[in-house]
Amino acid sequence: MTEAVAPGKIIICGEHFVVYGEPAIVAAVDLKAYAYASFVDELGIHIYSSRVSEVSLRPIHEVIKLLLESRNVRLDNRGIAVSINSEIPISAGLGSSAAVAIASILAVSKLLGLKLKKREVISLGVRAEEFIHGRPSGIDPTISTYGGILLFKRGGRVRRIKPTKPMEFVIADSGIKRSTGIMVRKVGELSSKYPEVFLGLRYTMRKIVRRAMKAIVEGEIEILGDMLNLNHGLLSAIGVSNSKLERLVYVAREVGALGSKITGAGGGGCIIALAKPGESDRIASSLIDAGAEAVYKARIAEVGAM
Repeated sequence: MTEAVAPGKIIICGEHFVVYGEPAIVAAVDLKAYAYASFVDELGIHIYSSRVSEVSLRPIHEVIKLLLESRNVRLDNRGIAVSINSEIPISAGLGSSAAVAIASILAVSKLLGLKLKKREVISLGVRAEEFIHGRPSGIDPTISTYGGILLFKRGGRVRRIKPTKPMEFVIADSGIKRSTGIMVRKVGELSSKYPEVFLGLRYTMRKIVRRAMKAIVEGEIEILGDMLNLNHGLLSAIGVSNSKLERLVYVAREVGALGSKITGAGGGGCIIALAKPGESDRIASSLIDAGAEAVYKARIAEVGAM
């Protein structure tokens, strides 16, 4: 049996607009997906999990087939079983499906004695995401593979960002499940309806991401908080927020968060709050009181999938 692990993620700034070629800042967090692969006597590819939805498991079957075909691997009279366990909430904007896919790809490649380059792992992870989301940017498989904090641009090179000060994020899950694909299509319809207005929003988000990156590199945590708040305003403007997400965002700010925003596609899922040093517990407690289904104090996962 072989084992692989891959982290989930939060988007610090830039979600949705990254689909249109704008930059985004994404960070791996220490909520992880685990995959275990082994040979079995029964022919075929068998995927098992008690904690991951069937919708997320179907693409794993397909990308493992792609991996076998791309490397001309013959299983002869045996099959492969992959067992998956994940700490990452499903349909919450934390990259669960990508982390599960990346961990599974790595576990199977280890079982077969294949040494995949990072770009090959990411490419297969993107294919898995396409089965679920339709037109993914590739940001989730990329950060799950690399870890740390990245500046990501669709179709471009990724750039690692090294913070000069530690950052404390609190993640609050609204408990509302949503589909990334549906939310991306909703924003796409708005973009098609008002192209000139949306172009202006894209320009504004680009400026927010650039200023947020500078704040991370130079340790300007208060400014980073302001950028999170501005980012959230744009996400509300394009229609991916709702009353519960707004409540969680504003409760976090009221109890001292430097900034707070939706992370991921919106429509449900999670918000993140940037805490001052030592104040994560108080913010987390207030978010539970405000109706969050679950709260996590997130640490940046410096190491990606392995």
